[in-house]
Amino acid sequence: IYNGCPAPLRQGLLACQGLTDASYQPLAPITFDDDFMREAGFTGDWEAQSGTWQVVASEGKPEMGVNPFDYQVNATGEAISLTGNWFWSDYNAAVSFRAAGQSAGLIAHYQGPKDFLLLRLVFSPKDPAASKVQLLARSAAGDKLLAETKVRAGVEDWHRLELRTARGRLQGLLDGAVVVQSGCAPAAGGQVGLYCQQGPASFDDVRVAPWVATT
Repeated sequence: IYNGCPAPLRQGLLACQGLTDASYQPLAPITFDDDFMREAGFTGDWEAQSGTWQVVASEGKPEMGVNPFDYQVNATGEAISLTGNWFWSDYNAAVSFRAAGQSAGLIAHYQGPKDFLLLRLVFSPKDPAASKVQLLARSAAGDKLLAETKVRAGVEDWHRLELRTARGRLQGLLDGAVVVQSGCAPAAGGQVGLYCQQGPASFDDVRVAPWVATT
Protein backbone atom coordinates (compact mmCIF):
# COMPACT_ATOMS: atom_id res chain seq x y z
CA ILE A 1 0.00 0.00 0.00
CA TYR A 2 1.23 3.50 -0.77
CA ASN A 3 -0.18 7.00 -0.60
CA GLY A 4 -0.34 9.79 -3.16
CA CYS A 5 0.41 13.44 -2.48
CA PRO A 6 -2.00 15.62 -0.46
CA ALA A 7 -4.89 17.07 -2.42
CA PRO A 8 -5.99 20.73 -2.45
CA LEU A 9 -8.27 21.66 0.42
CA ARG A 10 -11.92 21.68 -0.64
CA GLN A 11 -13.70 21.11 2.64
CA GLY A 12 -13.66 23.00 5.91
CA LEU A 13 -15.04 25.96 7.82
CA LEU A 14 -17.16 28.62 6.13
CA ALA A 15 -15.64 32.11 5.93
CA CYS A 16 -16.65 35.28 4.09
CA GLN A 17 -15.37 38.80 3.61
CA GLY A 18 -17.16 41.76 2.08
CA LEU A 19 -20.51 39.92 1.97
CA THR A 20 -23.71 40.60 3.85
CA ASP A 21 -26.22 38.04 5.09
CA ALA A 22 -24.07 35.07 4.06
CA SER A 23 -25.75 31.72 4.71
CA TYR A 24 -25.28 28.02 4.06
CA GLN A 25 -27.54 25.01 3.70
CA PRO A 26 -27.02 22.25 6.31
CA LEU A 27 -27.14 18.70 4.94
CA ALA A 28 -28.59 15.56 6.47
CA PRO A 29 -26.42 12.42 6.73
CA ILE A 30 -26.28 10.46 3.48
CA THR A 31 -28.49 7.35 3.42
CA PHE A 32 -29.27 5.31 0.30
CA ASP A 33 -30.26 1.67 -0.27
CA ASP A 34 -31.13 -0.19 -3.46
CA ASP A 35 -31.74 -3.93 -3.86
CA PHE A 36 -33.17 -3.41 -7.39
CA MET A 37 -36.33 -5.30 -6.43
CA ARG A 38 -38.68 -3.64 -8.90
CA GLU A 39 -40.08 -4.02 -12.37
CA ALA A 40 -37.44 -5.27 -14.79
CA GLY A 41 -36.16 -2.48 -17.04
CA PHE A 42 -36.90 0.32 -14.54
CA THR A 43 -33.55 1.76 -13.41
CA GLY A 44 -34.91 4.01 -10.66
CA ASP A 45 -32.41 6.59 -9.38
CA TRP A 46 -29.54 5.35 -11.57
CA GLU A 47 -28.26 7.16 -14.65
CA ALA A 48 -25.97 5.37 -17.09
CA GLN A 49 -22.97 7.45 -18.18
CA SER A 50 -21.54 4.75 -20.46
CA GLY A 51 -22.57 1.22 -21.36
CA THR A 52 -26.06 -0.31 -21.46
CA TRP A 53 -27.39 -0.99 -17.97
CA GLN A 54 -30.64 -2.70 -17.05
CA VAL A 55 -32.48 -4.16 -14.08
CA VAL A 56 -32.99 -7.87 -14.74
CA ALA A 57 -35.11 -10.46 -12.92
CA SER A 58 -33.11 -13.71 -12.75
CA GLU A 59 -35.94 -15.92 -11.51
CA GLY A 60 -35.25 -19.61 -11.16
CA LYS A 61 -31.59 -19.09 -10.16
CA PRO A 62 -31.05 -20.37 -6.57
CA GLU A 63 -27.83 -18.34 -6.16
CA MET A 64 -29.90 -15.13 -6.27
CA GLY A 65 -31.73 -16.06 -3.04
CA VAL A 66 -35.06 -14.42 -2.23
CA ASN A 67 -34.23 -11.37 -4.36
CA PRO A 68 -33.91 -12.39 -8.03
CA PHE A 69 -33.32 -8.83 -9.24
CA ASP A 70 -29.96 -7.26 -10.02
CA TYR A 71 -28.46 -4.45 -12.10
CA GLN A 72 -26.54 -5.77 -15.10
CA VAL A 73 -24.20 -4.48 -17.77
CA ASN A 74 -22.01 -5.97 -20.50
CA ALA A 75 -19.15 -3.53 -21.03
CA THR A 76 -17.25 -3.28 -24.29
CA GLY A 77 -14.87 -0.75 -22.72
CA GLU A 78 -15.68 1.02 -19.47
CA ALA A 79 -19.29 1.17 -18.25
CA ILE A 80 -20.40 3.57 -15.50
CA SER A 81 -23.78 4.20 -13.87
CA LEU A 82 -24.34 6.88 -11.21
CA THR A 83 -26.67 7.82 -8.40
CA GLY A 84 -26.74 10.48 -5.70
CA ASN A 85 -25.73 14.15 -5.74
CA TRP A 86 -22.59 16.22 -6.26
CA PHE A 87 -22.57 17.34 -2.60
CA TRP A 88 -22.58 13.84 -1.05
CA SER A 89 -19.64 13.45 1.33
CA ASP A 90 -18.40 11.48 4.35
CA TYR A 91 -19.94 8.17 3.36
CA ASN A 92 -19.40 4.43 3.11
CA ALA A 93 -20.57 3.10 -0.28
CA ALA A 94 -20.97 -0.67 -0.63
CA VAL A 95 -22.12 -3.10 -3.34
CA SER A 96 -22.29 -6.84 -3.93
CA PHE A 97 -21.34 -7.99 -7.41
CA ARG A 98 -20.04 -10.74 -9.62
CA ALA A 99 -18.22 -10.17 -12.89
CA ALA A 100 -16.74 -12.14 -15.77
CA GLY A 101 -14.81 -9.26 -17.29
CA GLN A 102 -11.50 -7.57 -16.64
CA SER A 103 -12.56 -5.60 -13.55
CA ALA A 104 -15.55 -4.20 -11.67
CA GLY A 105 -16.03 -1.88 -8.75
CA LEU A 106 -17.32 1.25 -7.04
CA ILE A 107 -17.03 4.96 -7.81
CA ALA A 108 -17.10 7.77 -5.25
CA HIS A 109 -16.68 11.57 -5.39
CA TYR A 110 -17.86 11.65 -9.00
CA GLN A 111 -17.77 15.24 -10.25
CA GLY A 112 -17.30 14.48 -13.95
CA PRO A 113 -15.93 11.88 -16.38
CA LYS A 114 -12.38 12.93 -15.49
CA ASP A 115 -12.85 13.64 -11.80
CA PHE A 116 -13.69 10.71 -9.52
CA LEU A 117 -12.38 7.96 -7.22
CA LEU A 118 -12.48 4.31 -8.26
CA LEU A 119 -12.17 1.18 -6.13
CA ARG A 120 -12.00 -1.84 -8.41
CA LEU A 121 -11.34 -5.56 -8.26
CA VAL A 122 -9.07 -6.62 -11.15
CA PHE A 123 -9.39 -10.32 -11.87
CA SER A 124 -6.66 -12.79 -12.76
CA PRO A 125 -8.65 -15.63 -14.42
CA LYS A 126 -5.73 -18.07 -14.54
CA ASP A 127 -4.71 -17.51 -10.91
CA PRO A 128 -7.40 -16.17 -8.53
CA ALA A 129 -4.71 -15.51 -5.90
CA ALA A 130 -3.12 -12.94 -8.24
CA SER A 131 -6.23 -10.75 -8.46
CA LYS A 132 -5.84 -7.15 -7.22
CA VAL A 133 -7.83 -4.45 -5.50
CA GLN A 134 -6.90 -1.01 -6.77
CA LEU A 135 -7.80 2.45 -5.43
CA LEU A 136 -7.41 5.10 -8.13
CA ALA A 137 -8.08 8.80 -8.64
CA ARG A 138 -9.05 9.77 -12.18
CA SER A 139 -8.34 13.30 -13.43
CA ALA A 140 -7.68 15.09 -16.70
CA ALA A 141 -4.05 13.97 -16.33
CA GLY A 142 -5.06 10.29 -16.24
CA ASP A 143 -5.42 7.61 -13.56
CA LYS A 144 -3.32 7.90 -10.41
CA LEU A 145 -2.87 4.71 -8.39
CA LEU A 146 -3.35 5.58 -4.71
CA ALA A 147 -3.14 2.05 -3.30
CA GLU A 148 -3.05 -1.55 -4.51
CA THR A 149 -2.87 -5.03 -3.02
CA LYS A 150 -3.14 -8.64 -4.19
CA VAL A 151 -6.21 -10.63 -3.11
CA ARG A 152 -7.78 -13.99 -3.82
CA ALA A 153 -10.92 -13.44 -5.90
CA GLY A 154 -12.51 -15.75 -8.45
CA VAL A 155 -14.19 -14.64 -11.65
CA GLU A 156 -18.00 -14.94 -11.45
CA ASP A 157 -17.92 -15.38 -7.65
CA TRP A 158 -19.97 -12.94 -5.58
CA HIS A 159 -17.90 -10.32 -3.75
CA ARG A 160 -18.67 -7.17 -1.75
CA LEU A 161 -16.70 -3.98 -2.12
CA GLU A 162 -16.90 -0.95 0.17
CA LEU A 163 -15.36 2.46 -0.39
CA ARG A 164 -15.19 4.72 2.65
CA THR A 165 -14.37 8.41 2.32
CA ALA A 166 -14.32 11.23 4.86
CA ARG A 167 -12.18 14.39 5.14
CA GLY A 168 -9.39 13.13 2.92
CA ARG A 169 -9.28 9.60 4.38
CA LEU A 170 -10.03 6.68 2.07
CA GLN A 171 -10.52 3.00 2.84
CA GLY A 172 -11.30 0.14 0.48
CA LEU A 173 -12.79 -3.12 1.77
CA LEU A 174 -13.22 -6.50 0.09
CA ASP A 175 -15.66 -8.96 1.67
CA GLY A 176 -15.60 -7.08 4.98
CA ALA A 177 -11.84 -6.59 5.38
CA VAL A 178 -9.88 -3.36 4.83
CA VAL A 179 -7.39 -4.09 2.03
CA VAL A 180 -6.33 -0.63 0.77
CA GLN A 181 -6.27 2.88 2.20
CA SER A 182 -5.00 6.34 1.36
CA GLY A 183 -4.85 9.85 2.77
CA CYS A 184 -5.40 11.54 -0.58
CA ALA A 185 -8.99 12.31 -1.63
CA PRO A 186 -9.02 14.63 -4.68
CA ALA A 187 -12.38 16.22 -3.81
CA ALA A 188 -14.57 16.72 -0.77
CA GLY A 189 -17.51 14.75 -2.20
CA GLY A 190 -19.60 13.71 -5.16
CA GLN A 191 -21.89 11.07 -6.62
CA VAL A 192 -21.63 7.30 -6.15
CA GLY A 193 -21.35 4.93 -9.09
CA LEU A 194 -20.93 1.38 -10.34
CA TYR A 195 -18.11 0.42 -12.69
CA CYS A 196 -17.37 -2.44 -15.08
CA GLN A 197 -14.56 -2.96 -17.60
CA GLN A 198 -14.52 -5.32 -20.58
CA GLY A 199 -17.22 -7.88 -19.93
CA PRO A 200 -20.46 -8.64 -18.08
CA ALA A 201 -21.24 -7.90 -14.43
CA SER A 202 -24.21 -8.06 -12.07
CA PHE A 203 -24.61 -5.67 -9.11
CA ASP A 204 -26.92 -5.90 -6.10
CA ASP A 205 -27.54 -4.57 -2.59
CA VAL A 206 -26.09 -1.08 -2.93
CA ARG A 207 -25.89 0.83 0.35
CA VAL A 208 -24.55 4.31 1.12
CA ALA A 209 -24.36 5.32 4.78
CA PRO A 210 -22.53 7.99 6.83
CA TRP A 211 -18.91 7.26 7.73
CA VAL A 212 -16.63 9.11 10.13
CA ALA A 213 -12.88 8.58 9.75
CA THR A 214 -11.10 7.60 12.96
CA THR A 215 -7.42 7.41 13.74
